[in-house]
Amino acid sequence: MPVRVPLAFLGGHGISCRSQGHGDALFDWLTTKAREENCATLELESGTHRHDAHRFYLRKRMRISSYHFTVDL
Repeated sequence: MPVRVPLAFLGGHGISCRSQGHGDALFDWLTTKAREENCATLELESGTHRHDAHRFYLRKRMRISSYHFTVDL
């Protein structure tokens, strides 16, 4: 049985041309590729102000699994 890789992580990326299907195509490719690589999960970070992106991710059946906290030093 092949070993499952814990996760595939995507961070700090956005698509500037919306409503053209590019986000759907990229997301679908990423999930397919992650499955091919035996990843157990696909995770990403998204800025709290990116409400349209959050709707997109929820539509793609992602769930909000945690909050990411930072502090400037």
